[in-house]
Amino acid sequence: LGINNHDIAVGFYLDQNGRSHGYEYNLAKGTFRAITPPGATSVTATGINDAGEVSGFFTEESGTVASFLFHGAGDYTLVEFPFSGNTIALGVNNKGQMVGSYVDFAGKTDGFLYTAGTWQGIDDPEGIGSTVINGLNNNGDLVGFYTDSSGNTDGFEAAPH
Repeated sequence: LGINNHDIAVGFYLDQNGRSHGYEYNLAKGTFRAITPPGATSVTATGINDAGEVSGFFTEESGTVASFLFHGAGDYTLVEFPFSGNTIALGVNNKGQMVGSYVDFAGKTDGFLYTAGTWQGIDDPEGIGSTVINGLNNNGDLVGFYTDSSGNTDGFEAAPH
């Protein structure tokens, strides 16, 4: 689902029980490393920056979906949008900023930008129920999609304020 400028890719695979397992794969060396946050029952690694930090999300035994930023050597930062039981990180840039989606108190899916402990919720003004941010670059430009009033899925690019 992601690759950095050092040819290290991240993603997931499913086991025979249907649970996902996150991983990191070094294309040049052919080495594989599992990405397994503590307490996770199912893991998806979604992005990797040039420092080797990996974004992703996992399901806890309680069923809550939380996100993480993996710094290497077993060092994970838990990332959960405030008051949401479902946070899905989908990308990370070289500044350590993460993007994704969360479910708000009304049950609506909103996008987010996470920067060093600060959250910014993002809704496309044309959206009627779901906004997902699935990528960002090192300038902070965002890409994603939303559902419009006709039920269509539309893509967008934005620069947050």
